[in-house]
Amino acid sequence: MNTEDAKLRVSSGAAPFTGYGVNQRYGQQSDDPNYHKGYNRGEDYNMVNQDGPVEYSGQVVTIGNHPQWGLFMQVLDDNGYTQQYSHLADVYVKEGDRVEAGQTAYKTGNSGYTTGPHLDYMILDPQGNDVDPQTYQGKDTATDPGASPSPTPTPEDGGGSTGAI
Repeated sequence: MNTEDAKLRVSSGAAPFTGYGVNQRYGQQSDDPNYHKGYNRGEDYNMVNQDGPVEYSGQVVTIGNHPQWGLFMQVLDDNGYTQQYSHLADVYVKEGDRVEAGQTAYKTGNSGYTTGPHLDYMILDPQGNDVDPQTYQGKDTATDPGASPSPTPTPEDGGGSTGAI
């Protein structure tokens, strides 16, 4: 996806990562032993070992490793929301870089707590509350009446989605 395609997708209200299957939706709870049990703060996309685009333009603020998320990258988008990309194999940008929607910035992988390669994508508002990636579309849910806020995560969430385990 190039930058112009990504801008068109966002402005048209299309879902993120169009063309890739969703293994587990935001907020979904599953009894399937292959998936995260409990509240899922993000969405898990069937992007297996491939280069991945940034969904919204912004600045790379964190690249790190986490026991659950594995190699992850966070982008502070132009609306002040954090886009997190987890279970990565590689990151092609560095902290402080400006990235544009559609820009290739990482390779999906199998790092952290997973049973197979995929992309875990999470959006956090400026207060750290998770936001449904299917409804965010680059809107400030605190000030935009057309945006959809997310439900509050349960304490059992443990601070993040592991997605497919």
